[in-house]
Amino acid sequence: MSCQVTPTTAGRRRLLPALIVALSCAAPTIALAQSTGGPGATATRTMTIDEAIDYAFKHRGELDAARQDVIVKEANNTQVNARFMPNVTGNASVNTGLAGSFQGLRLQGLSMSPYKNLIGGSVDARWDIFDFGRTVADSSAASFAIDAARHGVTDLKRTVRFRVQDRYLHCLTLTAMSDLSRKHERGAEEASRIAKAHAGAGLISRGDYDLAELQHLQAQRMRMETERAELACRRMLAALIGLNGRLELVDVSDSQVQNARAPSGLDGLLETARKSRPDLAARKAAAEALDRSVISAGLDHLPMLRAVGSLGYVLVDERVATLIDNPHGNQHFYAVGVGLEVPIFEGGSILARMKALQAQRKAEMSLLADLKRTVTAEVKTALHMWKVSSEQLQRARDEAKRAERVSNQALARYKAGLVNVHRWTMARMIAFRSQVAHQRARYGVLRAKAGLEMAMGDAKTLAR
Repeated sequence: MSCQVTPTTAGRRRLLPALIVALSCAAPTIALAQSTGGPGATATRTMTIDEAIDYAFKHRGELDAARQDVIVKEANNTQVNARFMPNVTGNASVNTGLAGSFQGLRLQGLSMSPYKNLIGGSVDARWDIFDFGRTVADSSAASFAIDAARHGVTDLKRTVRFRVQDRYLHCLTLTAMSDLSRKHERGAEEASRIAKAHAGAGLISRGDYDLAELQHLQAQRMRMETERAELACRRMLAALIGLNGRLELVDVSDSQVQNARAPSGLDGLLETARKSRPDLAARKAAAEALDRSVISAGLDHLPMLRAVGSLGYVLVDERVATLIDNPHGNQHFYAVGVGLEVPIFEGGSILARMKALQAQRKAEMSLLADLKRTVTAEVKTALHMWKVSSEQLQRARDEAKRAERVSNQALARYKAGLVNVHRWTMARMIAFRSQVAHQRARYGVLRAKAGLEMAMGDAKTLAR
């Protein structure tokens, strides 16, 4: 398609039509560039609700931070467990001592010898062989800290899953409402057109036509507000899952809505929640880690038995060798021993550490008790909301069918001149509101199902 605007000298009256023609020619080109990925185009991804959840798991920064925290806890555990093994180090040195004559001098020990030139090296080992279980307690605390961090990742996934599900279903609700509002606007436009013709023929008053036109304007406003809310919801959903671009949604099937029946047996659900909630497991693991840390802090008052050893070799020059009656100029040495380290006075730091850890453990146990009560309340509330949503869906479905039938009947009677415009517009408005309520209830059932999955902590326990 090609367009060309030829400038004329007819004056300003022809300038506006020329601009309109130019813009109409440029519009298809701009639309084509955006649809084919040209400059300024925005990438569009179409995702189902499960695909959006998986995408969020891979791209949410908070999840990656939680995974890194697990790595940190694992590294800390490795450092603690390393205390079960000996610590071996290598040492090497080059020394320059005093120059002079040392004839007749019997040198004792290499560290204090006034050698002119000396090169030496050694391998030293240190091993804490018995600390009354302090290292065992620290290792156990580090292991529980890893468990707490891993449960934290699972709990964060649970939260992200629910937030994506809830936002996705909310966007689908707004999409359905946008479709209904556009349909409602077309009906209001038709009512305004018919009312205008009837007013011109003298069949209705001018006030009746103004009322029909006002309802048309209200329908336009509702459509624009709903479309704006839908666009904002899609953008927020894309940001939530970490997508840079436009997100297209895939509607859920009717079978998914019909199969979303509320389960029975509150006691079984509560038992499952207590076993499956990762935040509960994380709290319990954190409390266990603090319990082990308290034990380790108490053992700091006790002594520690340590084994040490050293093996070395020294090279000296010939002049120094004559002083120590070693013509070869080389010496080797070794040493082994056992040491006992006893804490005598530390200014109260051990006791202070014990008190701090005990206070932290008490606080963690209090939070755990609160969380248990919260879990029970969340499961009960979510189950109740699911049951209520299921009942509302059935009522809303029946109401929407009846309202649609009444609206169609009112339209036919209005066209036949049997009822006035008010009766028809009222029936049409009732039908629109009933359809909106039906769509809200339809997706509300799935949102209530996601809420119960969130409360129970394990989505696999409920059929998708």
